[in-house]
Amino acid sequence: MQPNDQAGGPTNESKDAEKGAPGLDSRSGEPEGPDYLDIVSAGGDWITNTAQIFRLEVERSVLSIIKLGLYRLATIPLFILTWLSGALCIAYGAYFVTGEVGVAFITVFLLQLGALCLHLHKVKKLNDKIGFSDTREEIRLMMEQLNIGKAGVQDGTSETRH
Repeated sequence: MQPNDQAGGPTNESKDAEKGAPGLDSRSGEPEGPDYLDIVSAGGDWITNTAQIFRLEVERSVLSIIKLGLYRLATIPLFILTWLSGALCIAYGAYFVTGEVGVAFITVFLLQLGALCLHLHKVKKLNDKIGFSDTREEIRLMMEQLNIGKAGVQDGTSETRH
């Protein structure tokens, strides 16, 4: 008696099936091809993982937007203080050169006035950009053409009535 012939031991047929011998199908009776259940399951897992990643990125982005807003708010007083200290430095330079306090005050006033004019000019240009001026002009031209067309039709019909 050989060791493999004992009860419960692997037989030659089972060894061939384990090795994947030609002619023997390891999945007896199952057709070969893609396992659609595994594909659907993998697709579902991928969608779930992608949704989790998206949710985490949205949370991170929202927190970043809040922090960015707070930093921008903190920038306003820093910008104002920097602007004022720069204006005072220029005023001191004007005072140092001329020795007159009035010249220093006028220098600061002119500097602030120039900055205000530049700011208002930029605001006006931005208002013009967001005012849909091209669209309004196109609508106005279309309305003029429709009015001319209506006036021509009305003039033509009124002439034929006479």
